[in-house]
Amino acid sequence: MAAVKVGDGLYDVASHTDSAKTYVVHLPERICTCPHWQHRLAGTANRICRHIEDAMAACTEETATRARTIKCSTLIVLQERYECSRPEVVAGIHQELTRRAEAAARDARYREIFK
Repeated sequence: MAAVKVGDGLYDVASHTDSAKTYVVHLPERICTCPHWQHRLAGTANRICRHIEDAMAACTEETATRARTIKCSTLIVLQERYECSRPEVVAGIHQELTRRAEAAARDARYREIFK
């Protein structure tokens, strides 16, 4: 299920049950326009619907892609800054740092093999 970023922290997310419907998710506030969130989850602590999960996944992927152009030291600072407030951003940064560590380990193995 795809979520499309339409503004700062805003995502259009397709319904899981009706392909003609989309809902708007405000990711920083964890708010969704779907009936489930509006009638059951609004006002409850740390509750999210599937559309918010989809928006979080899209944000994680976007962050990981954008992180490829940022120095490791800056990524670590950003990871600490967003640790408590934006887990989807931290997950994207973590993905990129893990990718870099795996690539460095792979390069070291290849250097050993081909020296």
